[in-house]
Amino acid sequence: MTREPGVAPGETTLTASGIARLANVGRAAVSNWRRRYADFPTPVGGTPTSPSFDAREVERWLRHHGRLHRAGTEQWAWRHIESYQPAAQISDVLAIAGAFLLVRADQTAPASAGLPTPRQLTTRLRALDPGLAATVAALLPKQWTSQLATLLHTLDQLRAEQGAEPAFEYLHGRYVTSAQSLSGLAGTPDTVAEVMLALAGSGARTFDFTSGTGSILRMAADQALRSGTATRCYAQEINPQYALITLLRLWFVHLRARGTAPAAEPPVVHVGDSLLADALPDLRADVVVANFPFAVHDWGHDRLAYDPRWTYGLPPRTEPELAWVQHALAHLSPGGTAVVLMPPAAASRPAGRRVRAELIRRGALRAVIALPAGLMPPTGIGLHVWVLTQPDPQQPRAGDLLVVDAAAPPPAGPSPRSSAPRGAPTCQTGTRNCPGSTAPCPPSTCSTTRST
Repeated sequence: MTREPGVAPGETTLTASGIARLANVGRAAVSNWRRRYADFPTPVGGTPTSPSFDAREVERWLRHHGRLHRAGTEQWAWRHIESYQPAAQISDVLAIAGAFLLVRADQTAPASAGLPTPRQLTTRLRALDPGLAATVAALLPKQWTSQLATLLHTLDQLRAEQGAEPAFEYLHGRYVTSAQSLSGLAGTPDTVAEVMLALAGSGARTFDFTSGTGSILRMAADQALRSGTATRCYAQEINPQYALITLLRLWFVHLRARGTAPAAEPPVVHVGDSLLADALPDLRADVVVANFPFAVHDWGHDRLAYDPRWTYGLPPRTEPELAWVQHALAHLSPGGTAVVLMPPAAASRPAGRRVRAELIRRGALRAVIALPAGLMPPTGIGLHVWVLTQPDPQQPRAGDLLVVDAAAPPPAGPSPRSSAPRGAPTCQTGTRNCPGSTAPCPPSTCSTTRST
């Protein structure tokens, strides 16, 4: 039987948001308690506008007043990370947690086993991946602090309850939706990642050149493993903390893959600016997926004016997204598929007209799909998905461009039957033919439906 972590350590602090989660109430209730109850714990740190409180005193007060919400082990584990001081190191602490769980997953140590020392943790990581071990070692103290020791003991219990990989995925999910991460850049929602991978298909090599914390790549690796196929994941990410989290998440999947295929190749993750310092210039992947940052002003227009990647035209200074698109194409093998998220304006801005025309004329841009709004918080607008292929000179040029408005409401009445394969795009009305359907349709009304 596992024990429930009953109280937080004295060194752990909580913000008002943490107290609200501990009591399962809103922040307004916490502010009200501070005004109404003279015995409410006094702040021990933070600022006047964002104070922090001793977690042990807070829990004692909540328990005394009957307001303590029963917290699970996973919630306690996240609170230990969320309340870590200094707060600027929370991303590093999450990475330490992931490295610890990865070693535990590989060593299958019992929950009652003692904690490995930082040096022992590094040694065990080195047996898996020397590069990963060196990166994590730079984050580790010589000895565990009280905060870290408490976190690692809680992680051991969480691993015993849920497993090492699910435990780290839970913590990652909390991290990417928290204020500590750069919302929208750290992770891609599963619903969007699933759509992108369904469009991209699978292959022996999958590449994400702005991986964030690896959400799309991890899903690709997991899907390949579940389907009995193999894919080696490659990534580049400009944020070192995100790159490390990407590598850890991919290694969890790789450990599972080694159980059935000992010769499976490990993931490759590089740190750096993909446009200005391409770490994998010779890589040609079967699948390229990316959720890159939009509207980057200093993306390197002047420094990259003669870059060989611009085979479809030099991207204008105000069109960094078209630079990302051509970077994706430059890393595709012939016949490969790239799927990238794009801002809607990139499909119509005058500055990028020539590059877009060339992408279509040469058959590189195969589809543009408008997603419903709200799928990528905090962005409220509906983003576009561009599907691209690296034209094979030995094959005839592909057909027309497919444009799908997935944000449009479905037409009234029963959908017309189609001779297209099940799951292929079918169209309803219009003036031009779309791939996969004999029915004509204009770009603005083509939609994806299932044939019956």
